[in-house]
Amino acid sequence: MSGMGIEVPDFVYNQKKAFGFFDDFLNYTSTELWTTVIDTGGTAVDGDKAGGVVTLSGDGTIEDATNVATTNEIFLIAANKPIWLETRIKLTEAATDEMNVVFGVSDLVTTDLMVDADAGPATSFDGALIYKVGGGTGTNATLWHVASSNATVQTKEATQHAHADETWTTLAILLMPVNSTTFEIIYAIDPTGGVDFQQMRGNGANPRTPAIKHTKLLSGMAEMHAVVGIKNGSAAAEALEVDYFTAWQKR
Repeated sequence: MSGMGIEVPDFVYNQKKAFGFFDDFLNYTSTELWTTVIDTGGTAVDGDKAGGVVTLSGDGTIEDATNVATTNEIFLIAANKPIWLETRIKLTEAATDEMNVVFGVSDLVTTDLMVDADAGPATSFDGALIYKVGGGTGTNATLWHVASSNATVQTKEATQHAHADETWTTLAILLMPVNSTTFEIIYAIDPTGGVDFQQMRGNGANPRTPAIKHTKLLSGMAEMHAVVGIKNGSAAAEALEVDYFTAWQKR
């Protein structure tokens, strides 16, 4: 069963009411809008491709990570200030289901945002992520997962949505304040290119498994970077192409 349809919020299209960016990666230079955060040997390189793309590559060393994150922490979730994040990516796994992938918004953007040994996101950060873990051909390594976190208060779960190797997939996250103290996080996926987002559903045998929605407290949330990245889950050099990344917050 597919998830519920999700529309891109209106504020994304009105720059007088929102701030943010849309980056097609026609050119990528670290320390400008984005900063590359890598272990030894990883690279983030813009490609000579129609429409623009940046390719994140590992160096073939297990547990090495390559992240690109906004140089500044430009987002802070607050009452009446929702955030929309969206990216279009393509995984090309050198070793089947061994790549760790992360996308979202986080105050932590070190190479350990995704923990070693295919353990998923860090145990303490502020933000919301869609991610994939390595670990071979087991079910856990074939599915997209989601996480929301206010420091160590975390919610992590597997979705019913399998990643597709060598296939463009669009992911999105909406952080939506619901009152002066709490906000909700909705996660969406669209394999057709960002025109038909479906709210992600939890992984379960019941076809009526609810669509995923996390709730967190606004209090304590820090300023955050937008981030996308990979970590090798084996000694194979992994690669992730990012076609675009867009992120907006209501003023």
